[in-house]
Parts: sequence; C-alpha cells; structure tokens
Amino acid sequence: MIMIRQLQPGEYSKFKRALFDQLGDASLEWLYYFEKAGDKILVYCDESFRNSMLMLQETNVLIATGSQKFLEEFLKKLDTKKGYAFRCPEWMAPMITERFRPKQGGFAGVVLLTYSTNKEKARKYSDSRYEIRILGEEDANEVITRSGSHWDPSSIREKIRNGAFCGVYQGNKAISWLGTIWESEKACEIGFAFTKEEHRRKGFMKILTSTIAQRILQKGKIPLFHTVETNIPVMRIAESLGYELKAREWAYFYNL
Repeated sequence: MIMIRQLQPGEYSKFKRALFDQLGDASLEWLYYFEKAGDKILVYCDESFRNSMLMLQETNVLIATGSQKFLEEFLKKLDTKKGYAFRCPEWMAPMITERFRPKQGGFAGVVLLTYSTNKEKARKYSDSRYEIRILGEEDANEVITRSGSHWDPSSIREKIRNGAFCGVYQGNKAISWLGTIWESEKACEIGFAFTKEEHRRKGFMKILTSTIAQRILQKGKIPLFHTVETNIPVMRIAESLGYELKAREWAYFYNL
C-alpha cells in the first residue's frame, strides 16, 4: 500500500532525476525546495517515481502523473478540511475540483506558465535614457509594502542587502524594480515586479528582466519566471528576450 511519506536519504537523487526528466525546467522550483527544506517535503509515489506527488509543508502540492487512477488514489488521502495549493496538468482540474469544491463561486484556478532561457537564447535589452542600479536598503520599506502581506519582510530585506533587486531610478527614488525570489544551485526565479502607476508602459520591466537575467546567466544558472496565461504583456516581454515556454500548469488554491 502506497503512503504519503518522507523520502529516504538514498531516494533523493533518483526522485529528483525523475522529476526533472518529466518536467524539465518547470521542476527547478521544486528541486530548490529539496535543497532548502527537504525535511518539510512529503511524497506519494510508485517505485519508479514516474507517478509522483510532492507536498511542501503539507500545503503546496505538485502532481506529476499521467495516470487517472493514481491521481484518484492520491486525492482520497488528502483531508478536504485542510487548505492546499495545487500545481498540476490542466486535465486534472475536473477531478480535483470535484473532491475539493471551490469555496468562492466561479473560482476555477488559473493557468500558470513557466518561462526560462539560457546563454545561447537570451537577448539583451537596455535603454540609455534610464538609470538602472541595485536597490539599496533605503528602498526596503516600500518594496515590502508593495509586495503584499504573504511575503516575509525580513526575507525581502535580506534579498535587498544581498543585491537581489535591481531598479529603475529617478533621482534617489526607485520607480520600478524586479528581484530574485529564490536561488538554487541550478536556477533563479525572477519576481517581485512592480512599477509605480505614473511610470508604467515605458518598457521598464523589459529592461529589468534583461538586467536580472544577465546577472543570473553570469553565475552559470538558469533564469526563469512564472506568469498567468492572461498576462499578455509579460508573455510578449518573455518572447522578445529569448525566453521559451517550458510548462503550462493549472494552479488551484483550496481553502487558502
């Protein structure tokens, strides 16, 4: 009988290889969690790891399988009274919402896209009219305020101290910025995008995405980011800078 469990030490490398073989660059975020918080990860998988579910802190759920039966068995093991953030192929949506019915009328999750690039495909973009520099700690309070309550303020401050944010400046004030959400041995996820309303539609995000990506590539790592399929401007930026679509996933938040 298959159980939801922690991996044994000797299983980690095999599980991570199987996950990357199935999901490619879209698995890099989850492989980072193995590096950062492996003891907080539970799995439900067969012996080959070709059918697997990964649970981070018993809330974030990644599902990688082509088997409807395997998915059904896994879903039955989850407590419908708890909260979950599902990430999985789109075909699973009806089965998941049948068991975990949305609390908000009409909410059906979102389609999440993963983009990444590499040294050969990345295209640089800059504009000499604007000053780009690394954010300083004097900008931390505003970045924290704009980022939303679900981000840990101390984590954002640490990222700024470590130079993980770049911004477009007007005088001594950052008017647009972009940062690194996480960094692993292989990749970095780009995020925290924000531009003040009166300065939007000037191409700042394209400049900053290129700037951050070049810094990541210089470290020998893969830059990637997520967006939703309705965010056409971000998709256009990605394609213009040489990013490729690596995955379409269905993201669904239940009781969160």
